[in-house]
Amino acid sequence: MPQPSNYNYNKNLKPLARRLRKESTPGERKLWKEVLSNAKMLGYKFSRQRAIDNYIVDFFCKELMLVIEIDGLNHDHKLAEDKKRDERLEVLGYKTLRITHYMVMTDIVNVARMIEGRVTEIKQSGGLKSH
Repeated sequence: MPQPSNYNYNKNLKPLARRLRKESTPGERKLWKEVLSNAKMLGYKFSRQRAIDNYIVDFFCKELMLVIEIDGLNHDHKLAEDKKRDERLEVLGYKTLRITHYMVMTDIVNVARMIEGRVTEIKQSGGLKSH
């Protein structure tokens, strides 16, 4: 499926995305600092709090079309909502990886390995988009 040049960016959500970046959870800050910032993840660049369609995703890599979501305790009550969101993003061509806040805070090494595994899987499947 051809991807729009703006990757379904929703400029109307920009102020909210900016606020969420400033108010990141401890898990989001830890994952960003230790694993995803400055192209640390196998050289791929990730963005934080990216507005896609009608959602703001925690982390996003354009080249991989990969969304990473950190699920906190509040997500236990939003499973149906999260499923609908993941399905919508999939229709738009995105792959979603969900990781619990607890796992980020207690086992960042294995979280990094999980993400590396997903990135490698996407690379090997030829699921990369051109810049």
